Parts: sequence; C-alpha cells; structure tokens
Amino acid sequence: MSLAELVAAANEPFTRAYRNKVVGEGFPPESTPSGESAAQPRFELYHAAPSLCSMKVRTVLAEKRVPFISHDLNLMMREPAPECYLPGYVRLRLHGAPKAELANGYTGQSSV
Repeated sequence: MSLAELVAAANEPFTRAYRNKVVGEGFPPESTPSGESAAQPRFELYHAAPSLCSMKVRTVLAEKRVPFISHDLNLMMREPAPECYLPGYVRLRLHGAPKAELANGYTGQSSV
C-alpha cells in the first residue's frame, strides 16, 4: 500500500471539517522555510489538544511559520476505542517505523 493510500485510509473516519483544517495557510510566502507558497501543506499533523507532545509539535510549527493540515484526534472516546487505535491510523503510524518495537506495557513515565 502506498503512503498516499495509507494517508487516505487514516483520514477516512475524520469527516468533521472543524477537526480537519489547514493551520497557518495565511503565512506570507517569504516567511515559509522554502520561500514558496504551496497549494497543499507539506505536513499533516495527527494530534490531540491536551497532549503535551502534540503541543510541542504545534508550537514549533507555529514558530517556524510552517502551515500544516490538522487532524484533531479524540483520545478520550472509549467506544469503540480512542481514535489513535483506528486501524487506518495505526497502519499509517507503523509505516513510519516498520522495524520498531511496539510498546507492550505502561511504565507510568512521561515522554518529557
């Protein structure tokens, strides 16, 4: 499966426009790292509002004035499962690190 197909499958459940939007599209072209205005942002960010790690990434993108497509995940939903466990999203994550060892338990430690 190609990366474009994995992204399309991961994005399929996200149907509400307010949870899928371009952030930073108003940045002037001279402020972007490449100096060019792109029709489609280079990055798609799957994030959760209360996540500290997500906040760090959003802050860096804003400081660097890099536009991105925002996909706001609901991690508090319990039924059927939090959105970070949807099959399309999991396949996309695994594509980024095919030989990575998956977490098999909770350590209680933060990523900070």
